[in-house]
Amino acid sequence: MDSKAMIRMLNNLLKPLYRRIRLLVRRGVLVGSNSAPKMQTVQVQITPDLILEMEHFEPYGFSANPHDGAEPIVLNVEGKSHPVSLLVADRRYRLSGMEKGEVALSDDLGQKVHLKRDGHIEVIANTQLTINAPLVLINGELKTTGKITDLVDSTGQSMDGMRATYNDHNHSGDSGGSTSNPNQPMGS
Repeated sequence: MDSKAMIRMLNNLLKPLYRRIRLLVRRGVLVGSNSAPKMQTVQVQITPDLILEMEHFEPYGFSANPHDGAEPIVLNVEGKSHPVSLLVADRRYRLSGMEKGEVALSDDLGQKVHLKRDGHIEVIANTQLTINAPLVLINGELKTTGKITDLVDSTGQSMDGMRATYNDHNHSGDSGGSTSNPNQPMGS
């Protein structure tokens, strides 16, 4: 047998194996998702005429419900019988221009938490940032360009209001010595 015939025979023997390896990891286009179950499922278009539903594995502690049109990587765990989506990228909403070593969490609305290289953490929330904790400790200065209000959900008073009360307050019997409590309380 000559070398060309041997190469043809070897190629014919390896074709099925090559095809299986080629189908082991594929790209697709997300055409649907369901984030209700414990393990999210996604529908992925692999070819123009092949759409598969599969589980979407997410890193522990991170969850997302990506938009249709995003691009998942599909791994066929047990051959073609059990495809899973390992990750879903969406170039339409990806933050770009970050420096080496920076990390960010972002969405399609422009909201983000960005750990910057200079040690600055930038948080952008489009409507409100809510922190639910029994205690919030800030070691450093607190600067704000807006008002600060305490007891927001009850009879809160802004720092501006407290400052005005303090600046305008007076006492009964103020004659240079001990005085009574102010006539205008600062609030609760």
